[in-house]
Amino acid sequence: MGDRDTEEKILILALPSAWFFLMFFAGAVPLTGPFVTMIDSMIGGDMLTFGIIYAVMLLAFSQVFFFLHRGDPDSPPLFTNYFSTWMGLFQWTLGDYNYPLLGETIYPGITTIMFVIFMVMVPILLLNMLIAMMGNTYSLVIQQSEKEFVKQWAKIVIALERAVSQANAKEYLVSYSIKVSGGSDGSDGSPPQEEVRGVMVIKSSFLSFHSISY
Repeated sequence: MGDRDTEEKILILALPSAWFFLMFFAGAVPLTGPFVTMIDSMIGGDMLTFGIIYAVMLLAFSQVFFFLHRGDPDSPPLFTNYFSTWMGLFQWTLGDYNYPLLGETIYPGITTIMFVIFMVMVPILLLNMLIAMMGNTYSLVIQQSEKEFVKQWAKIVIALERAVSQANAKEYLVSYSIKVSGGSDGSDGSPPQEEVRGVMVIKSSFLSFHSISY
């Protein structure tokens, strides 16, 4: 369509997404499988919960610091509008703040008090809660590392099977199975019977092998 800017923006988003797709296949490798599961569980569970509470905290304190710096000609550039105030508090969360600037506002006392409350509620309390939640998720995944690996491996197998047409899937099933019984079309006078085929599944568990016939 000739829109080069939109094309480049989509490309910028597509490039990292294509590389992150390799994490899906890394989940079926015993070395990286548990860690991929940890990342997925932390992003979908711990980070989501933290993100919701953190967003509420930033929205509340953004209004506070925006109005505390409003009308002050010497206020820092980060507090000139509501969005930049939100980004300024995000920097504060990461430890990037200039404490002496708090005394240059119109109400330095209340500004310092709100700064202390923000630092206790967000960087100290919320971040440590996030670390504790991630530690709990890590322990749970490590305890079920073998099961999680099998689950990730099964997801990849199912995804690949769905990419194969029904006709090809049936052809592959026939080639990798053996006839057990049935398969008569009734031409010899006997009742027609549906063909029954069997598949041998070999499960590996540490150094022992178990064979299960279906």
